[in-house]
Amino acid sequence: GYKYPDRLDIQKKAFGTKDPVELKQILLSNKINYLYFPKPFRPSVNLNSTLRKVFENQEVEIWSVN
Repeated sequence: GYKYPDRLDIQKKAFGTKDPVELKQILLSNKINYLYFPKPFRPSVNLNSTLRKVFENQEVEIWSVN
């Protein structure tokens, strides 16, 4: 199983920040290599400045942290 509360806390921090550098640091410090989300739940931060989009369709986006 997963430590769900810990992961939920990471998700809230990552999707709650408006600072792209902070987002990347959150992801790297938690060994997260990809950010996947349905488009309605896209983070409010500008992802283009620190991450690289690797996939997009009508429903989801996937971004690479490295």
